[in-house]
Amino acid sequence: MRHLTAGLVALALTVGGLAPPATAQTAGGGALGPDYVRATAADLGAGTFPGGGLPAVAPATESPYIWERTATGGRCVVFAGPVPPELAGSVSVLPGFFGVPGIAAEYGTLQGGRPGVLRLDGDAPLPADATLVGSFVVDTATPRDGTPYLRLVPRCASPGEPLPPAPPDAASIWQQTPLPRAQVHSSPPGTRDWPGIVNLESRFWGDALPDARATVTIDGYVVDVAAHPVAYGWAFDDGTTSVGTSPGSAGAPLRATFRRRGDHAIALYVTWAGLAHITAPTLGLDFGVQYLGTVTLPVSQHHHVAEIRALLRRR
Repeated sequence: MRHLTAGLVALALTVGGLAPPATAQTAGGGALGPDYVRATAADLGAGTFPGGGLPAVAPATESPYIWERTATGGRCVVFAGPVPPELAGSVSVLPGFFGVPGIAAEYGTLQGGRPGVLRLDGDAPLPADATLVGSFVVDTATPRDGTPYLRLVPRCASPGEPLPPAPPDAASIWQQTPLPRAQVHSSPPGTRDWPGIVNLESRFWGDALPDARATVTIDGYVVDVAAHPVAYGWAFDDGTTSVGTSPGSAGAPLRATFRRRGDHAIALYVTWAGLAHITAPTLGLDFGVQYLGTVTLPVSQHHHVAEIRALLRRR
């Protein structure tokens, strides 16, 4: 009785279809428009959809990278005048390293430096007019998945200075990304003025949502998100559910018959798959594209149903 006639497209192929720029745009920073919503923790993966059949993939809840700090033995120093001859062999221009043999890496910009700062190796005492800026260290972001590609950031670190915040995880990105809000249509409208009728068919459909694009900033990381609706699920208060790649239409609606009068809960769930391109402008790093998994966002409404009764009257 309640079926949407469309086969599910494989999720991997659907995500591959994110390549063209999305048609729904949001303002930079992830501002919410009147027709946009954000996912909550309850919406991750299949969300609160009560049935099965959604092509859902739980988003990662930990960062795809781990930051670590390595001391180099060098110091970041500013000399008031020329470098003393006895230190000349130990002084180099920062950052002073050009790669890790056998390891592919991307190098960020020097952090914590100041004009005129130089790298001083060894433990020789500093001249009285020299200024110690910090210890020269290298912060390294290592992929959790074992990919042999590092992101390295040279830094003049003061004592106790923390590591950079981890790049955002997929779950956090979804919860900051505005997505178009689904709309439910019905015939009859299901209002008290124009209700559905017990034992007579009611029809439901939604608007097919466009691809979405948003830019959000999380802990200093700029995240460009491309999202695509991959499935639509309907749920009724009698426990009936239905899943398809379309929300139906006025010409091909979902059909339902209600056996009792009153208000009936109707919900349309939209499952989104997404990709995110993550950069860290202040660090000078590009963390590439991350697969976000899915979120499933519901929109619900009540459909009022009335009962027609025959009334006998005597003349």
